Amino acid sequence: MVGAVVRAGCAAVHPGHGLLAENADFAQSCTGAGLTWVGPSPKVLRTLGDKTAPECRRPRCSPRAVAPLDE
Repeated sequence: MVGAVVRAGCAAVHPGHGLLAENADFAQSCTGAGLTWVGPSPKVLRTLGDKTAPECRRPRCSPRAVAPLDE
């Protein structure tokens, strides 16, 4: 697909939503071919794009305890 984009003379790729928008390898192929990738960087896609283990990659936070409400 990247080859077709280059042959068409395009300078940038916007992947839309869905499969290609979340594909770090596709984003890397586009930037590697000299195209402007309109979306999260391949590094971000690799870091946060894995939906099977997102919690271990996000910063930890300390939620505040909230006192129960008396009704």
